[in-house]
Amino acid sequence: MCVSGDCEVTGAVAASEIRRAFLARAPAFLACDRRRADPERAYVIVLDFEIDRDGTVLRPFARGPDEVASCVLGVLQTLELGQQTAQTTVHHSLRFATARAEKTARRKP
Repeated sequence: MCVSGDCEVTGAVAASEIRRAFLARAPAFLACDRRRADPERAYVIVLDFEIDRDGTVLRPFARGPDEVASCVLGVLQTLELGQQTAQTTVHHSLRFATARAEKTARRKP
């Protein structure tokens, strides 16, 4: 899982705070990864959501392998971001890959 990738934030919460929240839940996101049908294939889960002023996640949406995306949405709902000054919109990608999948992907033209 790579949380240093795509993270676009519009609003009161800094991208670094979003990344910290994702890193804190990394074990749960990795547990979702174990549900995938093809463990040797790298993939990306793209997330779009909002953070309300009270810090709760609103309107989460995930694109990626269904068997993983639904689990990731459940974990996303547990992010702890605390009280905010305004609502925030987030577009964030999680990249999942084994070392073997990364090596295979680099060989393909």
